[in-house]
Amino acid sequence: MRSGSWTLGVRPIENVEDKSDWHGSLGSQQLGGHAGKRRESAQGQGEPAVDWMAGQVKDQRMPTPDACSLQDSLVPEHWQVHPATVPAALPLIPRPGTKALGGPSACYKTSSSNNFYPGPLHSIGADTQQRLHNSRPKATLILDLPPSCLLFSPTHPDFFVVGTYNLQKDDTSAGPSDEDPKAEDAKKPQSRNGSLVVFRLEGDKIIKLQTTPHPSALLDLRFHPDIARHQDILAVVSSTGTLAIFRFDPERDAASPLQHVATSRCTDLDDDTLFLQCAWHPTLANAIAVTTSSGLARLLHLDRDWKIEGHIDLDVPNSLEAWSIAFSSPLDQGQQTVSAYCGGDDSMLRYASYSVGDGGLVQDSEALFPPVTIKGQHDAGVTAILPLPLFTDDGGRVVVTGSYDDHMRVFSIHDLDASYGMKKVRRLAEKNVGGGVWRLNLVDIKSPRTVRVLASCMHAGARLLEISSDGSGWACTVLGRFEEHKSMNYASDFVPLPGSESGLRCVSTSFYDKLLCLWDYEGSHVPEAALPAA
Repeated sequence: MRSGSWTLGVRPIENVEDKSDWHGSLGSQQLGGHAGKRRESAQGQGEPAVDWMAGQVKDQRMPTPDACSLQDSLVPEHWQVHPATVPAALPLIPRPGTKALGGPSACYKTSSSNNFYPGPLHSIGADTQQRLHNSRPKATLILDLPPSCLLFSPTHPDFFVVGTYNLQKDDTSAGPSDEDPKAEDAKKPQSRNGSLVVFRLEGDKIIKLQTTPHPSALLDLRFHPDIARHQDILAVVSSTGTLAIFRFDPERDAASPLQHVATSRCTDLDDDTLFLQCAWHPTLANAIAVTTSSGLARLLHLDRDWKIEGHIDLDVPNSLEAWSIAFSSPLDQGQQTVSAYCGGDDSMLRYASYSVGDGGLVQDSEALFPPVTIKGQHDAGVTAILPLPLFTDDGGRVVVTGSYDDHMRVFSIHDLDASYGMKKVRRLAEKNVGGGVWRLNLVDIKSPRTVRVLASCMHAGARLLEISSDGSGWACTVLGRFEEHKSMNYASDFVPLPGSESGLRCVSTSFYDKLLCLWDYEGSHVPEAALPAA
């Protein structure tokens, strides 16, 4: 397989009184959205709780349009908000086109656990609980702004970069107004900013080196996967639909290794369109895919100066917010096809196979067959996709997904160019991890049947999971947990733990409390599946 063609180990509201969890529209200080529909409980009723990164209703997500305080009269009276879940003056963001939080039409209920730390921990003894999630922070610090994304440098593993997402408060509206405040809020574009913060690890110490302010909030960042030629290129996408390119070179300047190269945007998109996630193309060095709050999955062509020069819209758009985008890894240098996967707030996963033209241009990419939509497999928005360079015995590619419905799932999905356009999808395994799965980072592939993944699980914290097969079936096992965070864990990453064969040195963050933690997984935890019942 070509070097740099895939990124191994580099990552390329709470409780409700009636036991019902709700997910709401794109939050106001929140990173998420909703599944696009409301599910009724057995009684036909459900009381949502409101949570965070911006206006999420018992949900776990990120911000969008206009914000309003939870203390305002924007939350319907029939919603029961658990007081312990809601920070003072928590901002809420309505879905675009709505005046306020959106009410029942902007939220839906899931059947996931109502506990803050749901899952097997509640059914095992205290001694085994300690053995299971005994990862404790080596160091912590409080950031200036809420963290939304994080990556270690693939070539300088002592350094990592954190992106932040801040919903700015409007201090100008001090006096009373004759106009409906909800209507007035709807007219105002939401004001958000962010920053990139560079840190270096020195043993168990976290050293902050550089802070680069950004005029809009940041939602995702990705290092270029072609380490041989572009190892120092970092792409960042924002809440105003911009793509910013930075050069990361601590050898040039160890104190300020991050240097801005270019910022550009698509002129056909409105300023209030968010770029939600990005993914570098595995074979076109000058191409990167982005998803948008309007549901697009777009492949951008960059010029020599790393500015957007052109684009094509991939045939895998979403009817609501498109939360996630990923490409399959080519199996060899000569492979001329690649599969693109897109997940969105409508709970569906879409994929298609594209040819790669000889000219190396984005415009030459062409869908080989009609795209396929996978319905009914996710109970909420699809927020993370991790295609693996592994295949089942019948030729299906192993693809891992994460969802707001608290589950990580493993699928066998045949590339359309291999199945001649036929839809061949099979779910291999799933695991309830106790919180919405916002990000999935590939840790390592120990064998064709054993993979480790680090998951950022929103309100449940971080999880290290093993995906394995014994030849007759597949299983997902929790190897370790980190649950020191008291708000949404949207960003986590790792490097190998020095002196350990399978240990990891991890950094994870939480949104509302702006907490960043350094912790180790020693590789000696008892797998959750092996723990005895109490």
